[in-house]
Amino acid sequence: MTISLIGLCQPPAVNPYNVTFPSAAPAAPKVWTSSGKSPFQVLHFSDVHIDRQYTPGSEANYSPATPTEPAGPFGEHTCDSPVPLVDSMLEFAQQTVGDAKFAIFTGDVVEAALWLVNQSDVTSDLQDWNAELAAKIQPTVFPSFGNHDTAPVNSFPRNTSAAASGFQWTFNVQSAAWENWIGEAAASQVQHDSGSYSAMVSGTNLRIISVNTQYWYIDNFYLYDSDTFQPDPNGVLAFIVEQLQATEDAGQRAWVIGHDEFMIGYSDYNNRQAANAIAYGSLSPALTPRSGNPAFKMYDVDPDTFELMDVKVYTTNMSNPSYQTNPTWELYYSARDTYAPLVPSLSANQSLSPAFWHNLTDVFAANNTAFQMYNTFKSRDGAVGSCTGSCVNATICGLRAMRSEDNCDVVSPGLPSRRDLETATPINRGYDMDCEGAGIGHVMKKLTRQTTPGSTTPETLAELRKRLETIIPS
Repeated sequence: MTISLIGLCQPPAVNPYNVTFPSAAPAAPKVWTSSGKSPFQVLHFSDVHIDRQYTPGSEANYSPATPTEPAGPFGEHTCDSPVPLVDSMLEFAQQTVGDAKFAIFTGDVVEAALWLVNQSDVTSDLQDWNAELAAKIQPTVFPSFGNHDTAPVNSFPRNTSAAASGFQWTFNVQSAAWENWIGEAAASQVQHDSGSYSAMVSGTNLRIISVNTQYWYIDNFYLYDSDTFQPDPNGVLAFIVEQLQATEDAGQRAWVIGHDEFMIGYSDYNNRQAANAIAYGSLSPALTPRSGNPAFKMYDVDPDTFELMDVKVYTTNMSNPSYQTNPTWELYYSARDTYAPLVPSLSANQSLSPAFWHNLTDVFAANNTAFQMYNTFKSRDGAVGSCTGSCVNATICGLRAMRSEDNCDVVSPGLPSRRDLETATPINRGYDMDCEGAGIGHVMKKLTRQTTPGSTTPETLAELRKRLETIIPS
């Protein structure tokens, strides 16, 4: 708790823990080969953070001393996503890739007004988003939980906590809504396995294993309610192993999805190189304008190996004069077209493998122009945070750290200062391991900003007090 709240110390050493697979690894693992067929497409959405109270014409960033331009109908960089922006993205995605094999949504539906949401609000937000996805996107959707998809934010108690039953509602809500996509058996797993599930992609040998990653999130304060060593909260790791074993036994392949960062995994973290890069996690950019220009991803997937042949990012540029009238969505970049020339060892018929991504991080370390291009891509040209020197090294280290104990995140001591509050700019940052600013530092900053005299309207303060009473009963 002291690490997350006020940064008094660095994280302790990780206790080794092993979940044994039911069967030994095969002596000759199945080799997945491509026949050269045309790839199919997969859509990936994440971090939509929809503000259903967004009011066009209101102050986009209220300050009595410095009035701002009225908020436009399709959103501002200081606000979360208005509903018209959500509709615009989904309609473009369906029009452009309506024949996609399936879609992925990796969490964070709810707006980041951290102190103004309660169970009723989150329930409505989740249900509305699920209905919008079902109405506007034809392919089957495989969703997962984000840390904002409960109330209060980040609250996912372990089943050993006295509070656990009080948060079952979010699993019940999503289980009911997701059943039409993932089937009855998987929906039951959502309800009874803490939000995780496993389901097959129809007509393929690909299994989707959706993991509720919030049981390893540093700002889930319910992880600190007991000093008892609980390395596998709610048996989620055991569930993953069970599903991976079933996948291997059936001769299938699996994608594991969840709410996490882009990272590369290795068989030997003491000697991280392309030869022992064995996995990577692909991160979808956020829709919310707070982190840059709104965006989503599309994957080109080999139908035989289920490996990614290309990763394409689509954005809408908020600085375009026509944005507030009719957002224009377009291809921002193709990973293959942009990055493959930097890694000459990649042939035309090879997938974007873990080894490829590791080799690309080597390029970033040696070529500052390439790294700064990547840094610009992180915010989709929304507002590029400066990242030089040690920031570059820490960023590359983070990219090579699927095992989180190997990242280079350094805890800084202290609560947010007044200077922090006055100068903080959510979309102007370099290396940052927080999830869309939902950590305790952001919580404290936002609460302080909203309760500082003159910084918030009396009506908002009254609403804040009212909502706090429903979230934290007296």
